[in-house]
Amino acid sequence: MAVGSRRAWYWEDLVPEDGKAFRRPPGEDLAAMRLALNGKPGAVPALWRLHRARNRDELARIGLVSDAIVAEHYAFGLFGVHQQSRSQLMHAPGVELGTAVRRLHTSGAASKDGIDAVFTAAATATTPAGVFGRLRGLVDQLNSLKQPFDYTQLVMDLRFWDRPEQRTRIRVRWGNAYHAWSGVQNEETAV
Repeated sequence: MAVGSRRAWYWEDLVPEDGKAFRRPPGEDLAAMRLALNGKPGAVPALWRLHRARNRDELARIGLVSDAIVAEHYAFGLFGVHQQSRSQLMHAPGVELGTAVRRLHTSGAASKDGIDAVFTAAATATTPAGVFGRLRGLVDQLNSLKQPFDYTQLVMDLRFWDRPEQRTRIRVRWGNAYHAWSGVQNEETAV
């Protein structure tokens, strides 16, 4: 399925349009995605056929990759781990990463302080690779809880993570979702 003027991300093609079961990704695709856990963006040949992001010619000529490919690479690694052995799709359009991690936090499946620390470390990382490194453990825990989130939004977040102003907006959105701030105040919570 195409989204607007761009090609759909891999996981978007798995979302059922008719309300039926999602299309399960082939095991070899998930195995290729897990290679991203230890490979450099753009340098994992098994992923080349899965990439939807495109590189710019000027970057390709000097052996570099676009921010979009970097972001998609890291999302592939996380999705490959998250989707492994799952009978439901772990990409859920509209489910914020912060919301998914909050559900893990309130589930009792892991240490609340540990989850707080790891999610804070991810949010305060200054590079997409740093975010990816911290999210890796959380995705394992989300997998055990069968808690999906929006991988397309994650790609967009990681794509702009190197831009401080964008990173601040993303952090605020993650924090709002994680702490479930609704903006509704009552007399007890009004400051």
